[in-house]
Amino acid sequence: MNRQFRKTKQTIRAWVRKFDDERLAAVYAFNADGHMQFGNSCSCLLGVTLAKILHTCVPVVLVTTGNGSLVPPHGCLHYQEAFHMEGGGEAECAYRALSFRVRFTHRGGDLLRQRRLSPILRAEMRRRERVRATHLYQQKPNGIELLKSGQELVSA
Repeated sequence: MNRQFRKTKQTIRAWVRKFDDERLAAVYAFNADGHMQFGNSCSCLLGVTLAKILHTCVPVVLVTTGNGSLVPPHGCLHYQEAFHMEGGGEAECAYRALSFRVRFTHRGGDLLRQRRLSPILRAEMRRRERVRATHLYQQKPNGIELLKSGQELVSA
């Protein structure tokens, strides 16, 4: 596998670890439905990070506020907030690069990006399930030790 592509996926994995379980499942469904788009600040990887409700926006048209500053319409500031989080810029570049083909020279567009993001999101869901299962098995409710990964049931 191309080293640059591996780094791209690692960066995205690190970013989606910031999502809680509910957000992760919602983003997975949003992506599977074909709504994730790189060029849309509300439905790109950063845009879905902090949005209260996952949505797509019309192409960004800036609106002038009372003090003369330009802002996205409908209060869609979640992209800017996510961009300024630690690793935001790197995650945006990595999400863009998911659509690159053949040594990062040709673009495949949003469909390829969506197809490549889905397994990353599914892998994170499976990783969390394994962590939860391991944690549950290592607890000792009522003095009984439950299964530890790969062992027989042991009682206290």
